[in-house]
Amino acid sequence: ATFDRKRTMIVCASFQTVFSALLAILAMGGDPNEVALVGLVFVIGTAGAINAPTAQATMPAIVGRVDLPAAISLSSAQMNTSRVIGPLIAGLLLGVDHPSTIFAINSATYLFVIASVALVEFDSLPTAGWEPPLARFRSGIAAARADRVVGRVLVTVSLYSLCSLIFIYQMHPFAVRNLGGTSRTFTLVFSAFGLGAA
Repeated sequence: ATFDRKRTMIVCASFQTVFSALLAILAMGGDPNEVALVGLVFVIGTAGAINAPTAQATMPAIVGRVDLPAAISLSSAQMNTSRVIGPLIAGLLLGVDHPSTIFAINSATYLFVIASVALVEFDSLPTAGWEPPLARFRSGIAAARADRVVGRVLVTVSLYSLCSLIFIYQMHPFAVRNLGGTSRTFTLVFSAFGLGAA
């Protein structure tokens, strides 16, 4: 790692907190500015994209190499289970369906992330040896070419993420138009997707 991982995760979660709150404010009106909407989501997504590999690189420092496979499995299961529990609690039990309220709750959840990362003790300092980002990228490509399994997994995951995950954003209109349902139908469909992944 080139940067302090703890600081990076806290900064990214802080950006996600602030910009999710701004998204909640923007969504209060019935006709939000589309350029502002895309800009806010872009910043939130960029912070998430920076945070994800940082968090993954932190896991060995927290649990150690022996427990790493179990920790990765638990982390993946937790993430997908939250896709089931969160929508069911918010959408069905509490009846939260206004985008502004959902974005505000999402903003508040990042505060738990910030507190957790700040309180957990682990070695987050960058390694002694520094390699320029482009050289590191070339090293990663070379490693993927050297191991056919790693190369195939990276290509498969990249293509799946690029081409297939867009269906998540089409679930709501599908639930309403094609299934003749409501927002509650979308909640159930999305929760079923999370349950299947978990």
